[in-house]
Amino acid sequence: MGKFFIRVLSYSLIIFFLIAPLVVCAEQREYIYGLDAYYNERAGAILNAVDNEPINGQIKGYYESGKLYFEVLSKNGKEEGAALLYYESGKVKGRTPYKNGKREGVAIAYFESGKIKGETPYQNDLAEGVSKLYYESGQIEEESHYKNDKREGVARWYYEDGKLQLEKLYNNGKVEGVAKSFLQNGAVIEFQYIDNEAVSAVCIGKAGRKTSLTANEITRWNSGEAINCE
Repeated sequence: MGKFFIRVLSYSLIIFFLIAPLVVCAEQREYIYGLDAYYNERAGAILNAVDNEPINGQIKGYYESGKLYFEVLSKNGKEEGAALLYYESGKVKGRTPYKNGKREGVAIAYFESGKIKGETPYQNDLAEGVSKLYYESGQIEEESHYKNDKREGVARWYYEDGKLQLEKLYNNGKVEGVAKSFLQNGAVIEFQYIDNEAVSAVCIGKAGRKTSLTANEITRWNSGEAINCE
């Protein structure tokens, strides 16, 4: 799983169409992303579609229904303050703090119920520290440590009842060494990783019996499929 937010403005057109009219305020112009504002990768800034100059004002994007999808303040073309992402119901879906165009602080994702879905701390636009995902029940689903935007150290995943489901060791964003999958039937699968890929695995049954996984099972695991054993 991992991080919850990428730059909202760079992918928003894939998700929604912008159909709301322009709104002009006495003190601050509101720009509609994709209509009169866009993100320029080379300039690293949000620019006015008319004169290609950095924008100072509120940037908003909308669902096809006309409901607000996101909003963020732009200062000299850089995101500043909290970027807010919304469900079509109007409930907040995510909040990402920005400083001079870079993520700075804790980004938080929410379930539509308002409960926290995940949180990741950022420093200078890079994930740094402990990132967590939650079930809607509030039980933790995943806990990973990040260093320079990459997983580092032990990452753990949990079943909703709180029992450990999976444990992996990361080095500079890649899985290395032994990873353990804890099955609900009491069996444990130990995977040996080299350069982010499982190369062998042994199932240790509840009674202690060991069985090697087949090459096909390891390939399926590497492709993201859950593997069971007894």
